[in-house]
Amino acid sequence: MNKNLLKWLALPAMLALLGQGCGRPAPAPGTTDSGAGGAGTVAGGTRGGSNDCFNAYYPLNAGSSITYKSVSGDQVVPFTISVLEHDADSIVLEYTFTVQGREAKITNELACENGTIRGKGHFDFAQAFLGIDIRYEVLRMEGEIMPADVRVGSEWTMENEVKMITSDTSPIGRLMNGRVATTKIVSKVVGEESVTVPAGTFRALKIEQTVTSGGEISGRPYSTTAENFAWYVKDVGLVKSQSTATGGEFTMEAQTITR
Repeated sequence: MNKNLLKWLALPAMLALLGQGCGRPAPAPGTTDSGAGGAGTVAGGTRGGSNDCFNAYYPLNAGSSITYKSVSGDQVVPFTISVLEHDADSIVLEYTFTVQGREAKITNELACENGTIRGKGHFDFAQAFLGIDIRYEVLRMEGEIMPADVRVGSEWTMENEVKMITSDTSPIGRLMNGRVATTKIVSKVVGEESVTVPAGTFRALKIEQTVTSGGEISGRPYSTTAENFAWYVKDVGLVKSQSTATGGEFTMEAQTITR
């Protein structure tokens, strides 16, 4: 199979740790003053004095945002994740990518249940890179993106199965239309350590992830496996990720943090 195509298939696997949800039209994001936090252990639940569902390592406060830079070989892609809405049981995120001078936006809705973050559907970050409109029919979604109680030794799994639907008539659109893809993410907190990125130096939980994606393209089966390490900071969220997959190597670091 074409190596470049495998690279695009692997990219959403690496970015899956940022959350999976269902896309919808994006309203304008809010902003707040900037800041950063340190790390700690444990926790989820509802933040005191608020009806928002809260996870310490996936905080997602309304109005907050993190700008990242993703690097794969000579491909550099900056993007920002902004929290548009956050209430007692759902969170709406907006992802703004800049690809070859072109801005692309995708929105994403997550569910929050007593501090546990789960997907409410599925979308593929490759939309921003491939430039085609894809709709997803969720056939199966199980597990969690981030548990409420997360500490060194915590383990969890998320799995989904989706069908891609597009009216795009380009060669890659015809290739993707009707494709059924599965993704399984196995996560484990393997330690706590200091991590330095352009946004600052933090004490973080280090999470090891194995992301397996598979399916068929043009009747031919394919499978990709990505080995990820992700660094999550208490009251901040994800600040760094490194991934090695069939399609290449990816590094992602937080550049600025606004809370």
